[in-house]
Amino acid sequence: MRSQYNRFLKGLFFFVDLLAVNLAFFLSFIIRFGSFDQIFYSEWHSNLYLPFWLFYNLGWLAISSIAGFYRPFKHPKTFNIAQRVLRIWFFFVLFLTIYFILIAREDYSRQFFFVGFVLNLIFLLIGRMGIHFSFRFSRKRGMYQSRVVIVGYGEAGKELRDYFIEHPEQGFQFSGFFDIKQGPDVQGDILELKRHCKKENIEEIYLSTSDMPGEAIEDIIDFGEQNLINVVLLPNFLNFSARKLALDFYGTIPILVTQKIPLTDPFNRWIKRAFDVCFALFIIVFVLSWFIPLLGLIIYFDSPGPIFFSQNRSGFKNNIFKVYKFRSMVVNKQSDSIQATKDDKRVTRVGRFLRKTSIDELPQFFNVLKGDMSVVGPRPHMLFQTEEYSKSIDRYMVRHFVKPGITGLAQVSGYRGETSEEPLMKIRVKLDRIYIEQWSMLFDVKIILQTFLLVFKKQEYAY
Repeated sequence: MRSQYNRFLKGLFFFVDLLAVNLAFFLSFIIRFGSFDQIFYSEWHSNLYLPFWLFYNLGWLAISSIAGFYRPFKHPKTFNIAQRVLRIWFFFVLFLTIYFILIAREDYSRQFFFVGFVLNLIFLLIGRMGIHFSFRFSRKRGMYQSRVVIVGYGEAGKELRDYFIEHPEQGFQFSGFFDIKQGPDVQGDILELKRHCKKENIEEIYLSTSDMPGEAIEDIIDFGEQNLINVVLLPNFLNFSARKLALDFYGTIPILVTQKIPLTDPFNRWIKRAFDVCFALFIIVFVLSWFIPLLGLIIYFDSPGPIFFSQNRSGFKNNIFKVYKFRSMVVNKQSDSIQATKDDKRVTRVGRFLRKTSIDELPQFFNVLKGDMSVVGPRPHMLFQTEEYSKSIDRYMVRHFVKPGITGLAQVSGYRGETSEEPLMKIRVKLDRIYIEQWSMLFDVKIILQTFLLVFKKQEYAY
């Protein structure tokens, strides 16, 4: 069932994507020219758009195939699908842009191409998301399910069983436990497993290697190969559940390594940096250019002193940099050693408003432009906090694998401001690790939108 389903899904994606890119092409043509006269009713030697339409389709087929756009993956998430579409669309647009530069034709309509690129992305996303949610809906109702069994009645097997039951949209129908030992939910031994697989048309066997001897594992793998049943090995890595692991080989020797985080990929870093620079320039030119003089006067008359406040913070790879903020406190000598607390007398009247709304953080867009920070990332901590918490919180330093951000997952989840209590800091650090391990450009956009919404909400730790 799963192999047939994958072939069907691959064909469906291929057809829907091809329909989407062509619909975008023809709709943009109608928007620009009002009819198809210039594409279908003109002579070939004088036709600009019919040859390009053929090149457009061949280019899409080539790029989507080379980029592996139709390789099936078992557990697609909505963000992963959108990220895949954005990446292939970017390469397709880049490919066509290079083509236009090389042919150097001035008689193509720029409006046609711009509208076509936008519609192309919209239709691809609609097509992919439509299929994705349709299959999730169908699987929840028992359609397109693969019957699976688990061999090994241990903790890893039980957790996998719970996952299958709690996530029917993933397409797995749990058919029972089997083990060489007896147990309350065990249906039988290895011999009974083989009978069950043949009788119930089992498609996948999940084999817990920590619960089975080597000879039994070999026997089950041989049985799966002879009966065309996929055998998936399930090592017991419960102690490593917070880490991503990847399989690699030294020669023919398999090894497991901790998987690289997304932002170690040069392409991902380039995309994030390009977005950071564009976003920071937009804020600086259209907001801070007039907002700084206005707010500067208000800050000065409320509490004489400098408009800006700078402080050493821990940044990327634990390098020290100066973070910029609008001054929200009276000038004092404890700003580098004592964090702001509720009803802190050092905070000015204007400063209290700035801190509650996070407006005091706006000058950090200059840090983003310099390259010290990103728009989204773990918040940079004071130096004494980094030294203290790196000793008491597990995997605290992982947050320094990426640039610190003006906002982050922890902040939009309600954990911002004072972090004097270690349990709160542990939650913050955990959220930072989740962001780092699951980063995507869409994730950044989602956090930015949530940050804007938080300006209008009361936040418990914002003082």
